[in-house]
This record gives sequence, C-alpha cells and structure tokens, in this order.
Amino acid sequence: CVSCYACTTRCPRNIPITGIMYRLKEISQKHNIASDSNKIGDLYQAFNYSIKKTGKANETLIMRQFALKNPKVLVKSLKLGIKLLQKKRLPLTNRTTKTPQKMKNLFHPKTG
Repeated sequence: CVSCYACTTRCPRNIPITGIMYRLKEISQKHNIASDSNKIGDLYQAFNYSIKKTGKANETLIMRQFALKNPKVLVKSLKLGIKLLQKKRLPLTNRTTKTPQKMKNLFHPKTG
C-alpha cells in the first residue's frame, strides 16, 4: 500500500513510513530482488516514469509503460479502457506540470 500517505500523516512518532517504503522499493528494484511473479515492481517503475516525465501521475502514461512489460494485462484491460474512453475518463494526451524538471530533480538531486 503506502500510496495514500495516511500512515505517514497519522504516525504519532512522525516516522516517514511512505518515504521508507518507496526507498525500499527502489533498492529492491536496483538489486533485482523483487519477485518475478510480482507486477508491482513494473507498476512502480511506470509510476516513477510518469512523475519524472510529466511531473504528475498520468494514468494513461503509467498504464502504457506498465503494459509494455505486461502485455497480457493490456489485453485483459482493453474492455475497461474502451469504456473509460467512451465516458471521457481516460485522457489520451500527457498532461504535465508547468515545471516537470522540479519533480525530476527529486529523483536525481544535484549534489554539492
């Protein structure tokens, strides 16, 4: 979980649980210790790609990146995707923040 930040905001000891969990995910990805059967790592990478590229979580971009590594998921989600498109709930363009570079800098901070 740890994507809603509820644990971090409610922690009486101010422990940055979400930040710790994201860092652990990064370490597991870097050292290739994530389970092969677990698609969460691919989704995490797709999410990070979206943030770095656009400065925000862009659902269309996240799913595109995720589907590149998991094409079976794309096929299974096609019916839902069509419904979302018909209801104009799935944007086809990448919306970006005014300064996506600021978000990118969070991932690769400049040192001294």
